[in-house]
Amino acid sequence: MTLRDVTLTIMCGPPGAGKSYWIAANRTTEELLSTEMVRRMSAIGRRSSPNQLAGIKLLAPDLLRRGQSVIVDACSTKVQDRRDWLSIARFASAHTRIVIVDTDLATCLARQAERGTSGVPEPIIRQHSDRMPHAMTLIPLEGWEDIVTVTGRVEGSRSGSTLTSPST
Repeated sequence: MTLRDVTLTIMCGPPGAGKSYWIAANRTTEELLSTEMVRRMSAIGRRSSPNQLAGIKLLAPDLLRRGQSVIVDACSTKVQDRRDWLSIARFASAHTRIVIVDTDLATCLARQAERGTSGVPEPIIRQHSDRMPHAMTLIPLEGWEDIVTVTGRVEGSRSGSTLTSPST
């Protein structure tokens, strides 16, 4: 195996979009790094914090350098977070992939409501959802080697995914 056989895949979408569902349906041998897992193991509580994301950003380079592909289950709607992930992948000479889960706000809110007190607060969902149109415009320009876009209510279905590679 060469380092280029190693891939860093990050998810991009608001809470409730179906990122974890897509991972469950499509993940093979990748190591899963998730802000949700960090939240469960910490005393920080249910809200995401910069410390949770920083923690998984510290784990990823080591895993990638050891030849383990990584998939990151986090919202990644902020430009700086995506830049950080690209830098981490480049440092480790890893292939880059981003999976955009484009789900409408009403669906995200309904899914979170079903989660009750373990769901993400509505203002946070709206904040991430509001960032998505801009993110979807910028992502093709950011330098990702593979861009997978999952749309509508078919998230998780391999047949519902469209793989596109940006022009260089």
